[in-house]
Amino acid sequence: MMRYSEDKILIACARTKLDDKSVSEIKNIINSDLDWEYILRIVSQHSIGSLLYKNLKAVNAEKKVPKDVLNNLRQYYHFTVAKNLQLFNKLENVLKILNDSGIKIVLLKGTVLAQTVYKNIGLRPMCDIDFAVDFDGTENSSDTDMVRMSGESIRFKKENISQVELVQKIDIENPWLDVHYESLRGRDSTVKAFNIKGLYDNAIPFNIFNMNMLQPSPEHQLLHLIIHGDYFEKLIWLCDIAELVRCYKEIMDWQKVIRDAEQIGYKNLFFFQLYSARIILGAPVPDDVLRRLQPGRAQKYLIDRLIKEWKFQWEGKTAFNLGKPLKFHLLESLTFNRKEHLKRTIHRLFIRTINKIN
Repeated sequence: MMRYSEDKILIACARTKLDDKSVSEIKNIINSDLDWEYILRIVSQHSIGSLLYKNLKAVNAEKKVPKDVLNNLRQYYHFTVAKNLQLFNKLENVLKILNDSGIKIVLLKGTVLAQTVYKNIGLRPMCDIDFAVDFDGTENSSDTDMVRMSGESIRFKKENISQVELVQKIDIENPWLDVHYESLRGRDSTVKAFNIKGLYDNAIPFNIFNMNMLQPSPEHQLLHLIIHGDYFEKLIWLCDIAELVRCYKEIMDWQKVIRDAEQIGYKNLFFFQLYSARIILGAPVPDDVLRRLQPGRAQKYLIDRLIKEWKFQWEGKTAFNLGKPLKFHLLESLTFNRKEHLKRTIHRLFIRTINKIN
């Protein structure tokens, strides 16, 4: 069931800074008879409760929101802050060990986004912490304090092990960590993965806990978000892309973005995600970039239809209601350029349409 007003206000609030259009939409819609139970369910599913809370306050709309709903959103925000602080505190211990052992890592996704793009750790929920490590073929011995975690307790054990073994132990013993050793890969195993070595070659300094770490370049952050986000199982993943583009719009090397998309075989997926971020969340993606990434006319037409239909359908398995199998296969065929798969899917859709008419 489509809830136009509720979905409009969710999309208007799904950003860190409101433009005039979003402010106007929120102020107009907030006076409607909104289904707040639906809104709370969606913000929970798509991890945008903190953004909704922040932006409702920003336009002084709290008085229009039922008290129990506002309390729920406030608790969501404070819970996100507390959980992220807990993760960051755990991360600090691990980073000290890695730093002292001379192991360089590149922090990824939410860890970097929360501080550099969202600029508020309460706005970007995290369930784990990702980082990439490249040993460059070296196996240096590391006499270090090994961290072990059991619940909230931390124990240390002196061990003389290689750098590779150290990172592997940390990875295994800390389930809240997601360590990428060789490549960054999306949901589709047939598409070429992005080698982590490329992250290191272009990584930029990043200070956290008064330690010098590395973060991906804006272009590589965008690449990782796109291959990780797949089909926006959560709206926050589309927000990540839109906010990253806004944050780095003056320095983003779009030529490199296009080259990377072509090199790893994700050109159609790049188009779909960047186009969606622009259409739905107003991300400032240049026209020329979309033109150069744009698929064939038939594919572009079908993607337009899919985005238009799914733009406000947030209930279901994914943000674009991709629980519908045929539409999922259609989008998958389009974004990964599988022509035979696309032909079969369109044929199945055509047969189903004819059957409905009859």
